[in-house]
Amino acid sequence: MSVLLWVVAVPLVVLLIGALFQAIGSAIDRRRYPPPGRLVPVTGAHLHAYSQGEGEPTIILESGIAASSLNWRAVQSELAQLTRVISYDRAGFGWSEAARTPRTIDNLVSELEKMIDALQIAGPLILVAHSFGSLIALAYCYRNPDRVVGLLLLDPIDCEHWRTLLPEGKERLAIGARLSRRGAWLARVGVVRFSLMLLSAGARTLPKWIARMAGGSGESIISRITAEISKMPSELLPTVRMHWSRPQSFETLAHYLSGLTLCMNEVTYASLGHLSLIVISAENATESELREHRKLVSLSRIGEHVIAERSGHWIQLDRPDLVVSSLQRSYGVSRNPSVPLLRR
Repeated sequence: MSVLLWVVAVPLVVLLIGALFQAIGSAIDRRRYPPPGRLVPVTGAHLHAYSQGEGEPTIILESGIAASSLNWRAVQSELAQLTRVISYDRAGFGWSEAARTPRTIDNLVSELEKMIDALQIAGPLILVAHSFGSLIALAYCYRNPDRVVGLLLLDPIDCEHWRTLLPEGKERLAIGARLSRRGAWLARVGVVRFSLMLLSAGARTLPKWIARMAGGSGESIISRITAEISKMPSELLPTVRMHWSRPQSFETLAHYLSGLTLCMNEVTYASLGHLSLIVISAENATESELREHRKLVSLSRIGEHVIAERSGHWIQLDRPDLVVSSLQRSYGVSRNPSVPLLRR
């Protein structure tokens, strides 16, 4: 066999083996980790919605830019003892189907509206949103002012920062999108799955070597995923690894990163009147982020700003107790049925 034939055949065989490994692993994952909630039809896709508890108001949990309903598990289990709580996966993440429309705020809010209608939620809503999710929650409030009675924002995204990116910042964002697209290709041929399996088993050197051999970008992609995974409860880690072994998670992230600055301009801040609003900032929030958070607080005549001590950006993971106590204190959510669920 000629050298040229070997050069062509060996990589092709490796790719085919990797694709088969990915297909078998995905099939096993679907049986081992079925969605805990239900798949709700919206425009062009089915969204996974996980509902716990009973009563009113209904609390809707909105995740950050690349997070899933699993990020809310600790908070949701506590709040479900008080009232009905729904976490969900936006299209392309978690157990939801891939997105069929551009990831604009308008489309994201429309999908949220259709999901809420499909779940036949008639009562008032409290929206709890993390990071990028604050844009979706805020836009939902503007479009549905009569349905929302409370808004809790966890370390909201700094819109002003992303609106005024310098050229080097825009280039980093573009690089992030390219890395995510490459991550999708690495996932298709089983590289991400294999590396996450090795990392979960305690290996470090081989996954990094594989990532460099894959083109140099895989290492940063896998490092970013494992940094998020490290904050999750240990019993959820296999499911998180399953989600991030799929190409669609990376493809969806690439779409978000590509359109991030456009999303910032879709939401124009306007008064929220007397809507009950709490903004919780991470303890290590920058001055720019704190200015943005104070601006958000000022949108409501009864807005409140809280600093989450001992917490970084992932407040629902670092301080789930603060999220629950803030809802109890400010919105009157209580286990005692003689106490009104909502204090207006």
